[in-house]
Amino acid sequence: MVGPIVSWPFFGAGRGVQDLDRGPWSTFEAYLRACCDREIDAVQKECEGRAASHRPHLPPEEGHSAPSSSDEEDSDDGEVYYRDYRTRQRTSLLVAHAHARVGVVRQEMERFVKYMRDLGCGCLKRDQLDAFSFDLHDLSLDNIFVDEDDHTTIVSCNSFDCSRIRSTYNVPHYGVQTSIIDWESTCIRPLWQCAHLPAFLAAHPHSHEADMFREEMGKLGPLGELWLRGESERAEWRRAHKVLEWDGWEEGLIYQTLDLDEEIDTPSSSGHVGTGLLRLL
Repeated sequence: MVGPIVSWPFFGAGRGVQDLDRGPWSTFEAYLRACCDREIDAVQKECEGRAASHRPHLPPEEGHSAPSSSDEEDSDDGEVYYRDYRTRQRTSLLVAHAHARVGVVRQEMERFVKYMRDLGCGCLKRDQLDAFSFDLHDLSLDNIFVDEDDHTTIVSCNSFDCSRIRSTYNVPHYGVQTSIIDWESTCIRPLWQCAHLPAFLAAHPHSHEADMFREEMGKLGPLGELWLRGESERAEWRRAHKVLEWDGWEEGLIYQTLDLDEEIDTPSSSGHVGTGLLRLL
């Protein structure tokens, strides 16, 4: 059964208790709209003091680990600084500037939807790459257990001490079927979105290791060939979609991610502050 999406941007940082449209959706356009409304709603609640501020976080495809529920207990100096800044903005004479962020996020989200439409996302013409699959978005090296004698073999419960995994990661017995762990926030996505390099290779897509991965994918037959086509032909789609995988929003984020010239009138006090904060992030 396909149910509501469980990706981190819809549930992380306290969003799990908010009334958001989490699908399932019948069209890609509906999904885009739900993502845009999610960020607009977050900015509105933040400006009204009904939701905690948090700085944007990179998606795992940038070479970082995906956010997880345990991260909500952690607050580094940058996070504390960001929350204090937003709190002061709401409670000072800059309250008008804080509310101006709502207008800015609406304009930026509309620009993003137009960009995706121009790419052809959501068009009626169907393709094999529009079919759906699981996207293991956080396949990092820390999440793969290999045989201690043969590092090319991913171990299973039958050949590995699963009790050690369960005790280390506090998972029940049925939670370990293979030794690829951390499936939190894994969701169903179109194949073109699943056709990406693992997180530990994404930071260097033209490396020898990345080419080796593609070579192995090509040996898998028709499905491997479909993956290779999706990785090549839909790279710009995935790059654009990363806008929706940021955990949080800041002024100028969409234009920076998509390498676009800003085409909107961003309030000077709000826009310049946002750009400065992005550099700090």
